Amino acid sequence: MESCAHQIRQALDSAPSNTTEEQQAASFQRVKDSILKVRENDIDPLIATLTPGQVDLLMKYLYKGLAVPDAKLNAVLLLWHEKLTAVGGVGCIMRSLTNPLHHFLAPSN
Repeated sequence: MESCAHQIRQALDSAPSNTTEEQQAASFQRVKDSILKVRENDIDPLIATLTPGQVDLLMKYLYKGLAVPDAKLNAVLLLWHEKLTAVGGVGCIMRSLTNPLHHFLAPSN
């Protein structure tokens, strides 16, 4: 679990804000791949190691992933969403949707 936690924290700390689509896609892919490796029992302890800013940014990544029509991925992301919301509250959701930093994570139409 620690390596996944480290990978997630590292990806969140190095998240691009104004970069190419390729860099943005690579950043999202790193976070998504790490999230998918975490066992369900390890999600809460991992989230507990994140800063409030990392929690908000991870929520942005979850919304980006939920825009992908993939039932298996969405089931995992919704589980993470529930657990992140328990830590970050509704404010985390609002900040992730309204903060213009890392705007590329917003689902495109």
